[in-house]
Amino acid sequence: MRRRKCRLSAKHLLVVTTFGWFITFMVLINQLTPIRDNYTSERLAVLTEPLNAPGKETPPNAINDNTPGDETPSGKLRDATMRNLLFLRDNIMEVQYFLSNRRKDWRESEKRTMQELVNHLWLETYQILQDITGSQCHQNLKQTSDAIVAAINEIQQERDCNDSRNKLALCDLMKPCGFGCQLHHLNWCFIMSFALNRTLVLDDRTWSYDPRGWSDNFLPISKCPYPKSPSNATLGRLNVDQSERVITIPIVDMLGSAEIVKSRFLPSIPTKWAGKISQCHSAPITWYASHFIAYSMRPNGKLSDHLKKVEVSHNLNGTKYFGVHVRRSDKKSEARYHDLSEYMQYVDNIQKKFKNTSLHIDKQIYLATDEPRVLREETLDFPDYKFHGDESVATHATPGKRTSNGSLIELLTDIISMSKSQYLVCTFSSQVCRVSYELMHFERRTEDVGWRYQSLDDFYYYGGQADRRWYAEVAHLDPDQQLGEMSAKRNEALDIKGNHWDGFSKGTNSRRQTGLIPSFKIRPSLSTFDLGR
Repeated sequence: MRRRKCRLSAKHLLVVTTFGWFITFMVLINQLTPIRDNYTSERLAVLTEPLNAPGKETPPNAINDNTPGDETPSGKLRDATMRNLLFLRDNIMEVQYFLSNRRKDWRESEKRTMQELVNHLWLETYQILQDITGSQCHQNLKQTSDAIVAAINEIQQERDCNDSRNKLALCDLMKPCGFGCQLHHLNWCFIMSFALNRTLVLDDRTWSYDPRGWSDNFLPISKCPYPKSPSNATLGRLNVDQSERVITIPIVDMLGSAEIVKSRFLPSIPTKWAGKISQCHSAPITWYASHFIAYSMRPNGKLSDHLKKVEVSHNLNGTKYFGVHVRRSDKKSEARYHDLSEYMQYVDNIQKKFKNTSLHIDKQIYLATDEPRVLREETLDFPDYKFHGDESVATHATPGKRTSNGSLIELLTDIISMSKSQYLVCTFSSQVCRVSYELMHFERRTEDVGWRYQSLDDFYYYGGQADRRWYAEVAHLDPDQQLGEMSAKRNEALDIKGNHWDGFSKGTNSRRQTGLIPSFKIRPSLSTFDLGR
């Protein structure tokens, strides 16, 4: 143990030193002159102290971790180091975006040097996290995941449907939108029913994608039949501690942001598991939600056989590949157009970054799209990569042909294949992209895969969720008014609306000032709730 303590301290010091060297180097080439005083001292101070150190303000809505652990000084230092390293790892790229934004006239040699430094620091931080957390986090996440799955199974499959003491929550698939949107509606119902200790019963009799219902492709969500006389009691219009045996869960968009059931449960995770999850995972809310998506999408025999054939036909089994989702068609009015080259820029950077490391990804891509021309023409510009995909699948994914069982099978093939990739590049404005990212978390639920993505537009969110509170991990006290920046005190509550992926995010501070703030200075809070009994 004594040897391990010294090793961790030395490695932690190496990260801080390397990061400081990186900052110093950038100052020497006049990149950080206007911001170095505001950045270096505060950021490096954060790296060397616990997030909730004694005498410091606890960030708004931040988790109060009461999980039993190592209470020795070395144990507390290790836990604080883990959290700070997670924060550092997930913000290294944001620092690069920020620096690139602040100066446009980089020489090629400077670009290469900065990229090499950023890659080195990221990989070193990743390896230290593996050394510190390693088997312990693997065990924590596995035990927690097994407990969640067991609890879901007990509520959904083992209870007596005719016992009046067992309460039910009803959910239908009548929401007028695409499959990803409908699936997220179902998942909202599932998360709510689980939180309230109710068995979820699905009404899929008039499902637009398959008149034979959900179980035509998936295993039944529960063994309880849909009641002949559904209850008129609707969640959100009553108190959350309802006594009615049967309630109906409405579409989340119908609930106001102030409704207690929405603000309390979405996005949040159960208190009993929060400590172990947050210590070991950079996206705890996504990891938790993935269990319900995965349970809903357990393939039946027919779908399983189809997926195996696809895996064999594309020769993907055992291949470390990228997942790329290019959404066009109906998204033209909702999101900005992105050429395939924009996606490939991120793919190429990651492929080079992980080359000759344990994270190496092959030059192979599973490409999902609803625009056949992307597979037919645009991929020709990247001869070094092998693309897996089917033009006929892309044709069936066009808006006029989506709501058929055949197109559903092909869409599921795309979603599940992307979820098994090593790294996902897509637009989080697409529900299909977010479903793949969520399933990736369950597919590799014993490790932290929160970083294995790049979105070209939105950051991750759950459609219809209550506003998620962020806070300033590092103060931003001297904003550039001409660039539209806002100020933020350390630990000040923030409402962040989006990441611009150029080093800045846009939001509003607690003083109702709206503007931009460097993305590496902010962190989302984590709210929790107690499960119903």
